[in-house]
Amino acid sequence: MNKQTKQLYNQAWERWGFSEQSLIVAEEFSELIKELSKYNRDIGNEKNILQEVADCEIMIEQIKTKFNFSEKEITKIKKIKLEKLRKFLETENNSFKVFNIFPKRTGKIKKRPLFYLRKLERIIDEKTKRKQT
Repeated sequence: MNKQTKQLYNQAWERWGFSEQSLIVAEEFSELIKELSKYNRDIGNEKNILQEVADCEIMIEQIKTKFNFSEKEITKIKKIKLEKLRKFLETENNSFKVFNIFPKRTGKIKKRPLFYLRKLERIIDEKTKRKQT
C-alpha cells in the first residue's frame, strides 16, 4: 500500500471514527454477502460481486492501517489458516459438512426464495423428529 493511500485511510478514520467506520465495514461485507446470495439464486452477476469485493478489500486495508497490521504478520497467520484448510480438505470424513439447499447455477432465473425456505424448514423438521425418536 502506498503512502498516499495510507494517508487517505487514516483521514477516513479520523473523520468518521471507529464506531462509524466499523459499521461501514459491516455494511460492505453484508453487500458482498447479498450479491453472493443473489448469484447463488441465479439473479446476480459477477460484475456486482467484483464491485463488492473491491469495497471489502478497501475496508480490510483500512483496518490494517488502523491497527498497524504488517503484511508479514498477516502472511504468517494466513499460512497457518491455509495449512488447516489443506489438512481439512485431505480428511475424507471430516465433521463439517456443507449443506446447500440451493440448486446449482443453470443460467435460468429462479425467484422462489419461499420455496427454498420451506424446503429448509421441512429438512430441519425431519432432522428434529429423528433426534426425538
